[in-house]
Amino acid sequence: MFDMVTQHRKDDKLTFEDLVIAKATYEKGTDDEIAEFIYQTLDVNGNGVLTRMWKQRWLRHLGLVFDGRVCLFSHSLVTLPPPCWTNTAHRHGVKVLGTFITEWDEGKATCKELLATNESAQMYAERLAEFSAALGFDGWLINIENIIDEVQIPNLMVFVSHLTKVIHSSVPGGLVIWYNSVTENYPKASADIAGDRKYDVYMGIDVFGRGTYGGGQWTANVALDLLKSSDVSAAVFASGWVYETEQPPDFRTAKINGGHLLRSHGV
Repeated sequence: MFDMVTQHRKDDKLTFEDLVIAKATYEKGTDDEIAEFIYQTLDVNGNGVLTRMWKQRWLRHLGLVFDGRVCLFSHSLVTLPPPCWTNTAHRHGVKVLGTFITEWDEGKATCKELLATNESAQMYAERLAEFSAALGFDGWLINIENIIDEVQIPNLMVFVSHLTKVIHSSVPGGLVIWYNSVTENYPKASADIAGDRKYDVYMGIDVFGRGTYGGGQWTANVALDLLKSSDVSAAVFASGWVYETEQPPDFRTAKINGGHLLRSHGV
């Protein structure tokens, strides 16, 4: 897999450009390119014999890329990390999170049921914690992407706080991450609430500009200016935009320019 991602250069070096190209090939390539990518990923020995060892190598690279945490994400309501991935990740000191996400009208209906009462909020939190304890992964990314009625906010707070409490008591080193797309003015408001932990608050910036303050792309610095004034950290999503949209004059130059844009703001 290392040779594949490094374009078979045989120089024992893995660059950020390599990772972006590999990600773009898998997500945006032709059917044949994606099929070849998957086959080469599985065929770690290059001998045409597929083994289980690919899981170990794959997770080891993920652990490096994601700074000690792997979050299994999909747009299903609940995404559960496969135990074989979790076990391998743990052997390399990598924490693994599942995802709980609600979106659009279906998500609003789910939240109406989940947040109907204090008791229902706690019950669903406990079910998620039971999944973590039973399957051995470390916690959850909670991502509420739909409109929440104001009367549901107290029970939403109960859901998140109770989940955090139960995870901490039932999963050693457990972790719950709240992805905030519910409140307004959340960078500043969240930083005020977090106090000394304000740098644990991350403002998401989608480089594609999908719903991102300032429009992302080559104006991602507008959002960076906001988060600096709010005194919170940055989480940059979809930095493969430069490659996937073929920004001029060429990938390497455009990527360097994008990197300078981020680094000029301390990212």
